Amino acid sequence: MAYIGWDDLPAPTLNMVNLQIQERNRIFDQIIHNVELMLENQRVHADLSAYNILYFEGDITLIDFPQAIEPEININAYSIFRRDLIRLCEYFRQQGLSCNAQRLAEDLWVKHGYKVRQPADPRLFSLEDL
Repeated sequence: MAYIGWDDLPAPTLNMVNLQIQERNRIFDQIIHNVELMLENQRVHADLSAYNILYFEGDITLIDFPQAIEPEININAYSIFRRDLIRLCEYFRQQGLSCNAQRLAEDLWVKHGYKVRQPADPRLFSLEDL
C-alpha cells in the first residue's frame, strides 16, 4: 500500500477533477489500459468508477480492490464488468467525451477471450440449488 498525494493533502479522486480535452482522452485511455490489464490477469474490479481512481500530477491510480472478482468463476462477471464501464463512461461523458459503455464492455470482454453471459435469474433456482 502506498500513499498518493502531496505531503499535506491526499490525491483527489477523479470525480473531483475536471480534465482538459487532451488530458481527458489520455486519462481515459490509461484507465481502459488498466481495465484490460485486469482482464488479462483474470480480474474485474467490480466497483470501478471515478470515485475509485486517484488523480495525482497527471497520473491515475486505481484503488479499492477488495470486491474484485474472477470472470471465469463469477456467473455475473460480465454484468458487473459492464456496470464498471457504465460508471466510467458516465464520468467521461460529463467531461465531454463520447463513450458507448455497452459496446466498449462487450468489445473488451470478447477481445480478452470471455463469453458474454447474462446474469442468472435467481427465480430459476430452487432452494436446494442455493
